[in-house]
Amino acid sequence: MAVISSMPPEETETLADTLVRGYLSRLGVEETGRLGYLFLRLRRSVSVFLEAIMEEYAQGRFVPMAFEMPVGLPAADDGTPVVRPVTLTTEGGVQVTLSGIIDRVDRYTASDGQEYVRVVDYKTGSRTFSLKEVRQGLHVQLLLYLFALWQGGLPGKGSTPAAADVLSGTTQLLPAGAVYFQVRPGEIPSDGMLPPEEARKKAVDAINRSGIWLKDEEVLEAMDAGLSGKYVPVTRKKDGSLTGKANLQDLAQFGALYEELRSIISGIAGEMADGRSAAQPKTSRGVKECTYCPFGPVCRTGGK
Repeated sequence: MAVISSMPPEETETLADTLVRGYLSRLGVEETGRLGYLFLRLRRSVSVFLEAIMEEYAQGRFVPMAFEMPVGLPAADDGTPVVRPVTLTTEGGVQVTLSGIIDRVDRYTASDGQEYVRVVDYKTGSRTFSLKEVRQGLHVQLLLYLFALWQGGLPGKGSTPAAADVLSGTTQLLPAGAVYFQVRPGEIPSDGMLPPEEARKKAVDAINRSGIWLKDEEVLEAMDAGLSGKYVPVTRKKDGSLTGKANLQDLAQFGALYEELRSIISGIAGEMADGRSAAQPKTSRGVKECTYCPFGPVCRTGGK
């Protein structure tokens, strides 16, 4: 299996500089004044982001399969494979197709030949995965991407059977995890100015990952060698049991979640089809979902 090795820091800096300069060129923007400073910060963030990705690949056994993989959308000109969408039917008989673009798809072939897939969604903010919110119908796209691959199979390998067959372990493809990958590092506490190399290491270590993972030790170790807790928030205790903040689900739980999410989305789609759109904003983590919504004057909930 091919291993992606980390570039030396200077090569990562060069790559980040090339990417950002190319972006500025396409925008027709010159690096002057405050814009120049802002894009210098952007180059640093991109460099740290690239190093975090390469460091994770270098220590693990998952390999990248595709970037910006379409789900239920027309094929891209660059030949990126397309995954069949998640489809469902409401109680009223309305057909619903869920589509989108997966930022990154990784793949791992276990020692017994079983294939696993992990989807990664890059986030510039501090989004963390919450199963409670998913069950409220919020922020469901990450899991929908994973289930689209689960249902439709990897492009070029044929479709996989339904959830019932997946639970029996007879399919070619199983879900390994769905992860939010924070693009920018979080807060880095320090009592003073850090040497550049130490500051860079702390920035890479501060890249946060949040999500849901399959409770399978071989698969977890393939994502985080030795279960360090850095790439998957779980470690092994002295007695051999697992501990940590990772949201771990076994295969049966993934299957149940798949069916539950289909029911939730079907219910939402059914209400939309019936013209039911009551202004009943939810509160998530103490913040009303309408806080940043531009349609406050329309629903008049007092959220604006």
